[in-house]
Amino acid sequence: MDTPWTEYAVGDSHANVYAVTNYLTAETDDAGEPYWPEDPTEDLTQPVSDALLDYQADRGLGEHGEIKEELWGHFSDGQFVTGAFGWGPANGAFYTIDDTGVGVESVQYLLIHHGYLDEGGDDGHYGPVTEA
Repeated sequence: MDTPWTEYAVGDSHANVYAVTNYLTAETDDAGEPYWPEDPTEDLTQPVSDALLDYQADRGLGEHGEIKEELWGHFSDGQFVTGAFGWGPANGAFYTIDDTGVGVESVQYLLIHHGYLDEGGDDGHYGPVTEA
């Protein structure tokens, strides 16, 4: 049985929210402005929800300002399948040594959160320490 994606709404706080807001700093609207112009955050506040609403409206993704399954699937497909976002792995499937960017930084942040990488290891460069 597949495990469902964890969902988040205003008031929730988690490292996964950080990963989403980190991605939204790299994604821009039609005017070239990032959907989330501030530092990534673990807190899903109303301003984060508003940024999600804008992103979801532009991408046809539910328009509810929450982090739900369709948003996770969209980010996953964009990062690992189509390579649509500038922060996915170079080979379109997995990160490898010397990949860089927001996607790597988000993965590193989650590794820190789960105890697999030391604090401060989220430098956006996939090197030997991240690989280990």
